[in-house]
This record gives sequence, structure tokens and C-alpha cells, in this order.
Amino acid sequence: MTIATPTAADTTTNTASSSSSSSSNGEEDVVTHENKSTTITNTSSSNKITTSQQDDGHHPKEEEEEDLSNQMKKNDDNHWSSSSMSTPSSKKNTSSSSKRDGVGIGSPLVQTVVSNVTETAQTIVHTTKKNTRHMVQTSKSTIESNRWLLPLKWIMHFPRHWPRTNAILWVVLLLWLLILISMGIGIKLAQVESPEEINENDAIVAARTMINRYRLTSNRLLNVTQICWNEFRLQDEEQQSLEQMTEEQQQQQQQQQQNEVVIQVNVTSLQQSLTECVNSFIPEVEAFDEASNNYSSVAAQSMSFNWNRCWPMRQQRQLILYPTMEMIEAARPEAQADYFQQQWAIVQQQLYQDYLPVNATEDEELEAFQRSVQDATGADACDENLGATAWFFFTIMTTVGYGNQAPVTDTGRLIVVSAGLLCLILFGVILGLCGYVILAIFDDAVSRLNCGIVKTCLGNPIFGLLLWGTIWIIFAFSMAQDFQYWWEVRLPEVNYTRLDFLWFSFISFSTIGLGDYYLPPEVMFSSDTLKYSVLFMVGFVILSTFFGKILETLAYFVPKKHNSLEHRLAKTRVLACWPWGWMPCERTPQVGEDRYTDNTVDTDNADDQALLYRIDRLRELKPDPPLEEDGSQHRGLVSALSGNSIHSMNVELLEQEAALLREWLAVVQHQAQRARAKREAAALPVHKEQEEDGQYDDNDDDEEAEKSEEDDDITPLQGNHSIRINNNNNNKSTEPGLLQHEQP
Repeated sequence: MTIATPTAADTTTNTASSSSSSSSNGEEDVVTHENKSTTITNTSSSNKITTSQQDDGHHPKEEEEEDLSNQMKKNDDNHWSSSSMSTPSSKKNTSSSSKRDGVGIGSPLVQTVVSNVTETAQTIVHTTKKNTRHMVQTSKSTIESNRWLLPLKWIMHFPRHWPRTNAILWVVLLLWLLILISMGIGIKLAQVESPEEINENDAIVAARTMINRYRLTSNRLLNVTQICWNEFRLQDEEQQSLEQMTEEQQQQQQQQQQNEVVIQVNVTSLQQSLTECVNSFIPEVEAFDEASNNYSSVAAQSMSFNWNRCWPMRQQRQLILYPTMEMIEAARPEAQADYFQQQWAIVQQQLYQDYLPVNATEDEELEAFQRSVQDATGADACDENLGATAWFFFTIMTTVGYGNQAPVTDTGRLIVVSAGLLCLILFGVILGLCGYVILAIFDDAVSRLNCGIVKTCLGNPIFGLLLWGTIWIIFAFSMAQDFQYWWEVRLPEVNYTRLDFLWFSFISFSTIGLGDYYLPPEVMFSSDTLKYSVLFMVGFVILSTFFGKILETLAYFVPKKHNSLEHRLAKTRVLACWPWGWMPCERTPQVGEDRYTDNTVDTDNADDQALLYRIDRLRELKPDPPLEEDGSQHRGLVSALSGNSIHSMNVELLEQEAALLREWLAVVQHQAQRARAKREAAALPVHKEQEEDGQYDDNDDDEEAEKSEEDDDITPLQGNHSIRINNNNNNKSTEPGLLQHEQP
């Protein structure tokens, strides 16, 4: 590449060439600017295309970068082609100037322009890549967030699209919530009450052990006479062996005398020997008497396993879904009691050997024995019976409460009082909600039936009452059968009849829980707690639905609102009325009679009661002039007269209503006259001005007078009513919404 350098002789030529080159340079700058804009436009368009493709997931990042590089090459080619496609004059001038000045494609000016364009293009490509990458990441994060939101949107739309399934799922969820709450609180109760129950069982076994030791003493006391006589004989034989007769003849001669003396001596020695022997047994008798008084009452009690389970399968998991027959046999009350005593005896013997000193005396042996009995325990053979404790709190929460077990510690009682009260309220609310949901779904299903006879029968509240009562009875019978099977497997030695199981089912599902029959907690496992908690909840829901139908049936026969007790109580006030001094008086009593007991008013007639209610409302409005400016009295009148048409034939009530309406019409007419007078007084100055200006017209007064008369004659009272007034044999009827009257 060669660059022509001008000389000093070519000054004029250089000046001309510089001017021409400057002009061509300007043209090239214009072309370069246009090419830049073209490059940016093409790059942005390619950016849009690439971004859209990336959003659709058709091109990965590598393909995107290749497309961008190809697009930039294409833009560079377009740039140079556009430079070559410039105007002929510019080409000619540029070529001529280049030829004159020696400036070609490789000139510094062109290289500067090319480098600037290249840097700009690279910057645009880098920015485009960065923006594209950011947009792709943003779109990916948006898609990921939408994926996380899809389940939430589905959950939000679930109640609207599947209302029945949603309601049933909520019912099941709430019932399971109650079951889980009862299990959690039952576990806490087991942890609090189990140590106290173990201590009671230890005391029972210790008392029995002490009594068994003193039972040997009692056997000796029963044979005190025989023991003393044997001792006396032994002493007598020893004395006779020491005495020897020397002469046999002397013995024969004095035999009778000697026999009498021997008898006297033997009786005296016998009495002394017996006295000494009995006195030696007095400490043993006293000890036996004390032990009997202290331990007999405790030893007579039976061990309980309500909060604990003492069996050789302690390593078994607490949540036993399918208990085997071996587990069931080991969990029976008798088996648990025997196992507890065996483990307690092993611990007691170990402690006795530890407490017994070497070469111990009788008193030391007794002391060691008593200490070992006091310190021995069978706690190592037991663990908490979580299934039974959870079932116990479930019966508390559902108000069944059989009464077979109760907490004895202060902490346990506090837990039952606080948590039991809250769970009792929660159980009532959830049970009522469940009954409402079941009834709503059932009534909706009945309303969608196509069979007319079935729909009519099921829609009748009495038939619905009988239906749900039958369902509850069938469920109770089926549960009685299940209870019988459960008892035969768990406690086969118990002989209950089928009627007994039906009785237990009734007292359980009616929440009475008398306590004569109950599920034994010793053989209750976690699976039994889950099973019967769910079944009892189903029975309670059926019972709640049955009670709801009872209320619906009673409401079908109860008087409506205008004849209800609340309505009649609202019309009375408690005052000291003569002669009783405590009877309630009516708010607006009639003279000499009570309108609710008057024979002229049919209390069973809905039209008469509705008319009485309307008369009371009209009296309460107090149509005393002037009317309030806020229109409250007028709105109250409209509200009193609105509603359905009343077709009462009671002349007395109709006359009372007509009198009240006439009072109201008089007040309204008086108010209208006052308003017309105010309008006329306000219009006088205007009329005078119009009369002075010659613009007053008498027809305006006539039109205003006619309008005011129409306002006085017709008073709008919005509503839908039809009133018949019998007054001096003149029948007046009113149209709905307007009340007409004669001019006074």
C-alpha cells in the first residue's frame, strides 16, 4: 500500500485536492453513518428474532451466537455494498480525489472509519449477546416461577370447579385434625400419668409380699397350743430320764401316793410352761396385726395398666398396625400383672442381697427385707400405652367419657381441663360444619333427581328425618357386630351377649357413655385407636346430620317470624302490672283487652298477624307534625307499607289501619300546604320583577296551582300493598304505589 505525498510545487493542487477530499470525506461520513444505522437496525432485528426463537426453545445459546456472528458478517457486507452503491457523482469525485491525493481503500482515513465501524459493531454484538442472555435467563426464571405457581392456581380454582369434592375433603381434613390432636395430647398424658400408675402397682406388689412373709407367722399363731405342749413334753421327758428309781419295790408300794404327787407337779409345771410359751409369741402377734392393718387394704387392690403396657415385648414399636395373637395374649390384664410381679420380684431379690450384711442377725435380715421391698420397682418392664391414652382423650373430646380411667396427677388434670375444653368447643364446631356440608350435598343431589316421586319424598323434611335416623340405626347395628368380633379376639373370657354389644354401641354413638361397658385400654393398640376414632367420627357426623334434620323438621312446623316468640317478646315490656306485679305489659296495650288473646283476632291467620305488625309499625312512626326534614318518617312509612299484599277480612283491624293512614295523610297534606306556601312566598319577588319588565304571565300561576293541587291530592308511597277501608259504608281502594284520599 503506497501513499502519495504532495510536494511544495503542488501547493495549488493540494489546496484543490484538499477541498475535494474534504467534500468526499463528508460524503463518506454520511454513508458511514447510514451504514451504522443500518447495522444497528439489522442487529436489533436479529436480536429480536434470536430472542423470540430462544423463548420458544428452538435454539440453544451456541446456535444463537453463531446466528449473531453470521448476521454481523452479513451486515458488514451490506455496509461495504452500500458504500459501493453510493451516488455516481460521489463515486466519481471520490475516485478522482483519491487518484489526485493518492487516497485509496487502504488510506488512514478509510482505515479509521472501518475501525470505528468495527468497534461499534463489536460493541453492539456484545451488548446484544448480554441482553439476549439476560432476557433468556429472565424468561427461564419466569417460566420456573410459573411452574411453581401452577399448583397454587389449581388449588385456588379447585373450590369453584369441584365444590362437593372440596367440601368433603375439608370435612375429612378437619376430622383427621381432631384425631391427631387427641393423639398428641394423649401421648403427653401418658408421659405424665405413667410414673404414678407404676408407683401404685409397686405398692400393691410390695403389700402382697409383706403379707406373704407374715403368713408364716399366722400359721405359727394358729398352732401355739400344740407348739407349747410339745415343748412341755420334751422338758418332762428329759426330767424323767435324769430321775431313776433305785428300788422297784418302793415304787410298787408307794405307787398310788407317788402318782398323785406326780400329777400335781405336772399340772403346775404345765401351766407355767404354757404361760411362758404364749408370752414368747406376743411380739410376733403384734407384728402380724400391724402388717395386716397396713398392707391388707392395699394388697386387695388390683393392678391397673391404663397408661402403661408391661409385657416382654418392650422393644416392639408403639405404632402396631397389625398386632399378632402373641402380642394380644401378652397385653391382656392378667398376663401383664404376672409379668410385672415377676420383674418386681427379680429386682427385690437383687436389692435384698445387696442390703443383707454378712453374718446378719434375725433383725438385720428383717430390716434388709423391708428395705428391698420398699425400693423394688417394676418400671423397667413397662412403657407408655400410647394407643390407650390417645383413645382416652378422644372420649373426653367427644363427650363420651366412659369413666373407666382418670388422671390422678395435678398436671394431668390441668391438661385435661385446658386442652379438653378447647377441643370440646372445636369438636362441636367441626361436627356442626360436617353435618351442614353433608345435608347441603344431600339436598343438592335430591334437587337434581329426575324421578318426581323420589324427589318429592326425599324433599319432605319428615321423610328426610326418617331416612337419616334409619341410617344412624343401621350404622349402630353394624358397629355392634364389629365390637362383638373385637371382644371375642381380644378378651375371649368375657361373655357378653349381642344385646350387650348393641347397648354399648348406642351409649357410644349417642355420646352418653355410661361406663358399664367400655373398650379395655390394656388391649388397645394404635391401630385400634385409629380405626375406632375414624368410625366414631363417622357415627357422630351421621348423628349431627340427623339432629340437623330434626331441627329442619321442627322449623317446618314452627310459626313464622310474625307469629314467633321473639316477635311477641319484642312487642312487650316488663313492668309491674296489677294485680300480679310481675306480668309483662304490652308496649301499646288496647283498652280493656289484650290483642293477642282477643277473640276478634285469629292468631293462626298469617294475614291478621301481618296486619297487626303493620299497625304497630305505623304507631311507632308517630305522625306528629312537622315531619322531620331528613325524610326518615316518610321512609319508615314506605317500609311499613311495602311487602306482599295483605288479604285480611278482620274489619276491626282494617279500621285501625285506616284511622292511622288518615292521620298520616292529614300530616302529609299539611306538610305539602306549607311547602306550597313557601314556594309561593319565594316566587313573589320574581313575579314582581317580571311584571315590572312586562314578562309576567298569569298562566304560570295557573300551572303552579294545578301542580300543587296534584301534589296535595296524590302522595307517593312506594310499595306494593292493597288496603280496604270500611268507613261509613264508603269503600276506598288504593293502587300499588299511590294512596288517594278525599279533600277534607
